[in-house]
Amino acid sequence: SSGEKRGLLVLNYLGAPLLSNLKQLASRFRGEALLVNSAGEYLQAPDPEQEWGWLLGHARSFQSDFPKAWERGKHLSSGQFRIGQSSFTFQRVSPNRGLSGMQVGLDQSDNDHDVETLTIVSYVSPTVVKTHAMQRLRQMALPAIGIMAVVAMLLLYWAHSGVVRR
Repeated sequence: SSGEKRGLLVLNYLGAPLLSNLKQLASRFRGEALLVNSAGEYLQAPDPEQEWGWLLGHARSFQSDFPKAWERGKHLSSGQFRIGQSSFTFQRVSPNRGLSGMQVGLDQSDNDHDVETLTIVSYVSPTVVKTHAMQRLRQMALPAIGIMAVVAMLLLYWAHSGVVRR
């Protein structure tokens, strides 16, 4: 009644489809798909306890969890790199323009990280890489052993034939 504002209501109904689509895509991916804002804070993470830290008063963020990766990828419009045995892929998107409006052509000198720009980060940990490599090794081991057994039998037959001929 005095003209002073007493509250503010913010409705973010457009973000739900983006987060839902990202979760659906991430379920088919071996690593983790993350959505971070321009400050490196999680909007979506595998552990819901990590999300929205700046609003909920905790310090968990992509920037604090992976400082080297954030420094290297925060200015990229898209890119992929490895740090140690971890693999990171960055793609900047602007939700107001949809995925068809991805900001392509931004370079390292670009500092226009505004609230409309988000970054999708794909993270594959060393554990996931090692597990996947071991699965592949197991899949390939049995056929390789079979081929080696056939080759060994052929070599024995060839050697035996040579002895018989002499």
